[in-house]
Amino acid sequence: MIILEAKNDITKPKIAVVGCLHGNELLGLDVFRAVQARITEFDNLLFIIANVDAYRANKRSLDQDLNRSFPGDAKGNREQRIAAEIYRLVHDADMLIDIHTTTSPGFGLAAISGQLSAIKKRVISAFGAEEVVIMQPDLLSASLIGNTKEGVSLEYGVTLAEHEDLAASMVDALFELQKDTGIQKASPFSANIYDVVGVIPRKGHAHLALENFKFSEELGGYPFILDEKSYTDTRGFLVTDHS
Repeated sequence: MIILEAKNDITKPKIAVVGCLHGNELLGLDVFRAVQARITEFDNLLFIIANVDAYRANKRSLDQDLNRSFPGDAKGNREQRIAAEIYRLVHDADMLIDIHTTTSPGFGLAAISGQLSAIKKRVISAFGAEEVVIMQPDLLSASLIGNTKEGVSLEYGVTLAEHEDLAASMVDALFELQKDTGIQKASPFSANIYDVVGVIPRKGHAHLALENFKFSEELGGYPFILDEKSYTDTRGFLVTDHS
């Protein structure tokens, strides 16, 4: 792991940011570098680049998916040991932001969360996510955000992730969140909210013309993270309007 910290005022809410849980998703590293250049301006921030060995090998993971390894095992395999150390560092954070990218065609930005809270809504609004997918506890049980009290994953499409101004705008969002009233302030929340209801098997569904968050009559719901290259047996998730 690579760790960057600001402790100028530890009475302020602790913000934890994690990038590169998947070693071939590099947006987190871009944001890390942008934060590093301005680290003296932050009050209480912890930024972790997680799976460094997988990043150097340009692989999603080495022994197992790191984002399916929490809360970890200090005596386990490579990813389990990393997960245990990350959990130790971030489980008490006042908010946690987990940065991901997807190769899903046409994907923009969506937030992934468990049950929404005022703090999670504040994070989602600060980063401008207009689509929010709620996952049930069983789906999140081994993930990073499922093992933190106020965790949100931000999933960016690769085209958006490569935009030259994105990392700087994400640093601006972090500055907004660290303000004195940042995690307490009520703010308008108008995102579209969806619930995960299952997966879309590749077998028998490969012929369907589908788009992310566009309603499919055949499936009775909305595809999410559709045709991600790392998914071999499924075309993605199926979500429906939040009830």
